[in-house]
Amino acid sequence: MKVRNGLVSNSSTSSFCIYGTVIKSEEYEKIDWKNFPAGFREYSMPDWDGREYAIGRNWTSVRDDETGAQFKQNVRDTLNKLLDREIDCCTVEEAWYNG
Repeated sequence: MKVRNGLVSNSSTSSFCIYGTVIKSEEYEKIDWKNFPAGFREYSMPDWDGREYAIGRNWTSVRDDETGAQFKQNVRDTLNKLLDREIDCCTVEEAWYNG
């Protein structure tokens, strides 16, 4: 069996897994991005045709001194303030092929 070590140059798959929410482009365009908090990410998926965006924190960004409950509460509180409304958060994950 041959094992590949290193970068696979012909790979065209993208994916993410965040805790956050999905918003429509109308709401996305109203966000004050200069106040977008560190550690938060936003994604526009090709499958979604730019009409919806996922925003939140990557699960890999949970700090060593932060419980899962604290992580989730931080995301909810931050998105509530950023979007100026109550947000229902969940794990948002997506993968797509770019080729």
